[in-house]
Amino acid sequence: MEAPGGDSLQYLTELHAALKNIQSLSGKILSKGVQLLKDIASEESEIIEEISDQLDHSSDSEIAEEAQNYLNSLITDSETIHQEIEEFARAVVRGNEAVYKIDSLFFQQVWHGDMYDKDHVDGLKALCADLQGQLGLLTDDNVVNTVVSRLREVNNDSSGEES
Repeated sequence: MEAPGGDSLQYLTELHAALKNIQSLSGKILSKGVQLLKDIASEESEIIEEISDQLDHSSDSEIAEEAQNYLNSLITDSETIHQEIEEFARAVVRGNEAVYKIDSLFFQQVWHGDMYDKDHVDGLKALCADLQGQLGLLTDDNVVNTVVSRLREVNNDSSGEES
C-alpha cells in the first residue's frame, strides 16, 4: 500500500490503529445503546419514569418511542460499521481503487473525505472522534435531558398550533 508522504510503515500503523479504535468504539456504542434500549423497553424503566416526572402531557408510550428514536439515531453508524468494517479493511489494504468497489457507501464517504472533509487515515481518525462523541451521549442523564427537550418542543409546537 502506498502511503501519502512516503512512510508506509507509519501509515499502516496509523491505519491499523484507527481501524482497531473504530471497531472498539462502535462495539462499545452498540453495547451501551442496546443496554439503554432494553432499559427503556422495560415496564420498570427508571429513565421513562424520570422523563415522565418532568413532562405533563406525554404518555409513557410517547416517551419510550422518542427515547428509542433518539438512541437508534446514536447507534446507526455503529451498526453500519459493525457490518462493513471487515470488507473495508480488506479493500483499503488492496488500495484506493478497491475501496471504490466495496458496497459500503459509509466507508467510501469516510475514506474519500466526503463525510469529514478529511480523507484516508485522517478521515478514519475524524470518524473515531465522532464515535467518541456518540459514546459520550449514551448516558441515562443525556437520554433523559434530550428526550425531555424534544418532547417539550413537540408539545409547545402543537399547543401553539391549536391557539
